[in-house]
Amino acid sequence: MNEAVSRDSFLKNTLRKTFLAAREAMSREEVIEKSDRILSRLTAHPLYRDCACLYLYADVRKEVRTGPLIRRALSEGRRVALPRIEGKKMDFYYITDEKELSPGRFGIPEPGSSCQRAEDEEALLIVPGVAFDSRGGRLGYGGGFYDRYLAEHRRQVPAALAYDIQIADRIPSEPWDHRITRIFTETVFINVKEGTL
Repeated sequence: MNEAVSRDSFLKNTLRKTFLAAREAMSREEVIEKSDRILSRLTAHPLYRDCACLYLYADVRKEVRTGPLIRRALSEGRRVALPRIEGKKMDFYYITDEKELSPGRFGIPEPGSSCQRAEDEEALLIVPGVAFDSRGGRLGYGGGFYDRYLAEHRRQVPAALAYDIQIADRIPSEPWDHRITRIFTETVFINVKEGTL
């Protein structure tokens, strides 16, 4: 590991602690209110309106709430898939009801063993993260699961749901990091591809 990569890794760990602490300081009421605004911004956008399949995560630890989005997408007849981790690999599996989720690795709800593996390469992929920047930089949780997944599924559109407090000036980037193309917060939509707000 060269010195620059080592320095970036150290900086990422420092930023991760700072942004996680800021998110943890949010009240339950703030999480609900801001999540609702973020989901409204997403569901009004053509990126969501035109998608037949949505790859999502189940929220934990005051992440933007995805439960309402899962229920809405299913009620609209969209295909919905969530990740399941096995070893160092993460794959997505279709669900037809939230009841098919149960605590998996890290205590995060995952699709059960009876769920079918998802195979939509044109899907809208909602990627979780600790922080993001306006260039599409993403600070994850440190496991590398989404970076490995994105390396193998380049046709999916990676977007993020984030609170304003999760937008950083700059996220250090390492060679294996994958960028997010769109970011929805409670006050802005960042189109990374076009460099516009």
